[in-house]
Amino acid sequence: VGKDYPDLRGLYGSKVKLQDGSEVVSDEAYLIEAIREPNKRVVAGYQANMTAYGYLSEEQVNQLVAYIRAMKDLKPEYVKEGTGAHSDKQ
Repeated sequence: VGKDYPDLRGLYGSKVKLQDGSEVVSDEAYLIEAIREPNKRVVAGYQANMTAYGYLSEEQVNQLVAYIRAMKDLKPEYVKEGTGAHSDKQ
């Protein structure tokens, strides 16, 4: 967690600002896409340099999403300025 990696606490269900200026709700579908194709829709303030986790099974991806969802009510300790991450919970 820090300047290069997002804090996943409170991420699930929040709005995330993307590099192209659009926003997306960090729901199950977005998280699965972000794990499988991390450079497809990059969060503002971060670089498109993540390795794709295409080798993970569907069950493993679902477990990662469940882990992120379990932290949805936790307050992030670090939010990178300009990312719009963790804003306006749905």
